[in-house]
Parts: sequence; C-alpha cells; structure tokens
Amino acid sequence: MTFIGRTKEQEKLLAQLSSPIQNAALLYGRRRVGKSELILHTMRQASDARTIYYECRQTTTENNTKNLSEVIAEAFDMPPLAFSDIEAALRFVFDRATGEKIVLAIDEYPYLRDVVKGMDSILQVLLDEYRDRSHLSLILCGSYVEVMKSLLERDNPLYGRIDLKINLQPMDYYESAQFYPERSCEDKVRLFSVFGGIPYYNRLIDKNASVRENLIHLILEPDARLEDEVPSYLLSEISK
Repeated sequence: MTFIGRTKEQEKLLAQLSSPIQNAALLYGRRRVGKSELILHTMRQASDARTIYYECRQTTTENNTKNLSEVIAEAFDMPPLAFSDIEAALRFVFDRATGEKIVLAIDEYPYLRDVVKGMDSILQVLLDEYRDRSHLSLILCGSYVEVMKSLLERDNPLYGRIDLKINLQPMDYYESAQFYPERSCEDKVRLFSVFGGIPYYNRLIDKNASVRENLIHLILEPDARLEDEVPSYLLSEISK
C-alpha cells in the first residue's frame, strides 16, 4: 500500500528516530487520521535502529504485560520473555538501548494509562534514569486528544520530557486528492467535500465508481461502512 502525504511530519519524526541521544515524541489526533500508519512508515525508514511497535489493548495490566513481552521478545529474536509487570518490560528495553539505537512506539497509550496505576510516573522515572546513557527514541501515540494533551501539562510527571509534539490534523485538499489522482478537478472537490482529509475514508473510495455511487455505498445506504463514524467519534470524545 502506497503511503501518501505527511511529508513534514515524516521529516520531524525521522529526525527524532535518527538522533543518537534519548528522546521522546508525542503524536496524537482524532481516530482514522493516520497516526499509526505514519509511525510505522517512518519506523521502516529508520534503518539503523531496532524498532518495536506495540498497540496497547483495552484489557488488563496482565494482558498488556504479556503482549508487550511477546513483542519485545520477537524484536530481539529471543525466546518468550515473562516480565513481572509493564515497568520491568520497559526497563528491559531502556537497558538494551544503552548499547544500541532502539525505537519504541507505544500506540493507543491512553488504554495502558487507564489500567496501569502511575503509568506516566513509570515512564518519567525511566526517562530520567537513562537520560544520559540511552539511545532510545520513545513515541507515545493516542486518539483521545485531551488525554494526550494532558501529558504536556505542568502537573503531569512527563512535563518537560517530551522533545517533539505532533498534533496530526486531517490532510488538506492537495494531499487528499492524491488518493484519487485519475478524477477530474470537479470530482476531486466533490470527494474532498464529502470525505475530507481522513486517509481511512479516502482509501475506501472505489476508483471505478462515480462520486454519487461512492457516497451512497459508503455513507447513505443502510449499514453503510461509514454510517456510524460521526456519532461514534463524537461519543468517544464526549465520554472522555
């Protein structure tokens, strides 16, 4: 699948991942805006680093510890590892980063934060402890915008420890139009006016169907793919 757009964001993030010193980045934005794809695409370009990507589960501390342990073991080509808790798993990665460049991306961080008491403080302690000897690039990503922005507030343990902040916005017209380059200028405007700059929506557009047919199939007909997108997005934000 071809990655489209986000040139400036890629440059900023890649500069972080290529740095030999320890650093931390915060990436947030509404759902479907392409955060995870941006991280994975940029990590693939960090050829000199060992990369670890973990998507947090909305489950329990134990389940997240088990899954993170499996991801870490796979990244280091090790047999299954059994860490006692999340802090032990993260400390292992920080410790290994004293001898090599490692990129650790924790996606949907608010899920982990909800089930691990003092998660922000755990990261703060590790970032401070390994600051001068680690080569780790840490990426925290999340869709609950207000929760992610709270990590930057003065009373949060992570205050002053985030080196890069990216509030990922929907694409503009020019980037969105790259999803349907074969369309006429008029149809590009029509599609953008309906589907906006959300990559997930634009990837669903059928290039062999008209604008009207796409609108009916994806939004208007019963049980359409995007029928519940707006109410579900609003409810998730309001609930937080």
